Amino acid sequence: MRSRGWATLRLFLPLQLLLLLEAAARTSAADSSCVLDASQLTSGDLSLSRDCHYTPGVGSVRGVLGLSGGPPALILAGDGAAATSGAAGADGFVSFTYVLLVGFELPDPRSPAGLVPTGLHSSSNVAAGGGHVSLRDVRVLVDSDTLQRHVQFFSQQQTVKTYSDGATYLHVNYFWTPHASWQSVGLLLASDLQDARSTSGMAALTGTRNNPNSTDTSAAVAGRPPKYGYVLSASNATFVPLMQQLGGEDTAAQALMYVDGNVTLSKPPVPEAGMLLQRPLAAVGLSSALTSLDLAMQVNTIIMSSRWSNITFDSLVLENMGPGDARSAEVAKPLSLGSANNLWALYYDRQELRMLARNITLVLGSQIELDYFRYWVTVYQSSLPYFKQLAKFIRDVIRITVWEVSDGKDDNSVRVVQLIAGSCVVENSVYTVTPVVAPRLPTPELNPRLQLKQGQQSALVTAVNNASALLDQLQPLGPSEEGREHVILLRHNVSLLAAARSSNGSTADQQEQANGTTQAIAPGGLPVPYPVSLLSDVSSHHSNELDLAFQRGLLALDATAADGQLQVQHLVLRGLAQGPGAAAALSL
Repeated sequence: MRSRGWATLRLFLPLQLLLLLEAAARTSAADSSCVLDASQLTSGDLSLSRDCHYTPGVGSVRGVLGLSGGPPALILAGDGAAATSGAAGADGFVSFTYVLLVGFELPDPRSPAGLVPTGLHSSSNVAAGGGHVSLRDVRVLVDSDTLQRHVQFFSQQQTVKTYSDGATYLHVNYFWTPHASWQSVGLLLASDLQDARSTSGMAALTGTRNNPNSTDTSAAVAGRPPKYGYVLSASNATFVPLMQQLGGEDTAAQALMYVDGNVTLSKPPVPEAGMLLQRPLAAVGLSSALTSLDLAMQVNTIIMSSRWSNITFDSLVLENMGPGDARSAEVAKPLSLGSANNLWALYYDRQELRMLARNITLVLGSQIELDYFRYWVTVYQSSLPYFKQLAKFIRDVIRITVWEVSDGKDDNSVRVVQLIAGSCVVENSVYTVTPVVAPRLPTPELNPRLQLKQGQQSALVTAVNNASALLDQLQPLGPSEEGREHVILLRHNVSLLAAARSSNGSTADQQEQANGTTQAIAPGGLPVPYPVSLLSDVSSHHSNELDLAFQRGLLALDATAADGQLQVQHLVLRGLAQGPGAAAALSL
């Protein structure tokens, strides 16, 4: 038990030393007073808030988030080989979430029990086909030989997503066998528990590579490079200095940073000139809990200018993404500074592939930006000549070669199955306008000198879910938008039947229907004095229907309207009325 003196002393210790002492105290506590056995593991989830010794048993253990030094450790008690004989039975299911396994050996990954840490399950039972071990957000301390066997094994699994520097860590996104499943599991080289936790202490023993107080991102403090290529656990308090320490090494070896808590990247603590990233780095959040990276509407936060620089975001929520600024413009071409989803918190040449987003959520600043995203996916996937011509810029300049999407969980989101472009790759990620963790910040105004001129402005895009919204969007635009093409995406089937009846004097109870409207269309129809395109949202994976209710004159174009002023594309039109000369045509 810690004394009152410890509580007083910790107020005056630097953060690096404090984290090391906390880790040592936790390890010491595990050595003496905490032992998990089978009787504790058979009654559902057990929440683990401290390091403990473990003897084999059946059940479920979940580490408590927010502990200093990262996930709580489970330390295998006694001899691992002897412990195997008392492991889970043939029908046992063992589940571990957010823990650090210490002293558990991993057999040859090619063997039947290869992905089952020794001591969690009987090797003989696994070979016989019984039981299953589930590891999620689990980190396992291993020796060099074990690490190399698994690096070689997973390098041959073509569909498995992994990160590794080939020497000190291997991270596996997901892998399943009949006996074991791994989801976000890391194998980490370390001599012992304290050695692994030292990676989260901002290299107190090795010195940092970048000066966190400097505004010059090229400034470096003398010191040895980090001992390992990974950080066991980064939090809001440690993310910036750890990023500077790990990312400041100019090398082709990829680094791994586990992000175990919500992080805000405001300036400060981020230096005004940004943090230098001179190597590949994977920032990996938790798959079992939301982990937010709040970009705080800041730009040029991470500077990637080395030939090795690139970054991967995995299992994170990116929030408060702001538009670019004049400095961003130096490297922006051919992307728009006004579009926050281009991630202007990253400073790098957008004609180079330097960013991978995998299993993440990107929170956009407005519905307009999400609708604009949907529109360009629709344009990209269209086979119509008009849209194929529009899409040439996307294909030839932005260099998008794959753009596959599906519906999100609601109308405020869209899922990207895969996007491959010249500057980034996005896989299995969600774009949404709904804040997830961080409160929404106001979006900064884009510098007027960086805005497009009127003649260069892109289409004004909106998405609608029903007829009322459609009619609202067909109302006259303001003076600042006159002459600008207006694109309206129909996300569902829409019927104008109620509106047509309303214009003919029907009662209110006739006006209500699914995806219909209670609005009346005035005699003479809605004028269309500017270019309008009605499209079906491609993320719905089918052409939506627009029911015109067998009415004439719902939309009115002036006699001077230009060709193509009203375009209807990728929609199924129902309820088409006959023209005024239909009766006469029958006698011909």
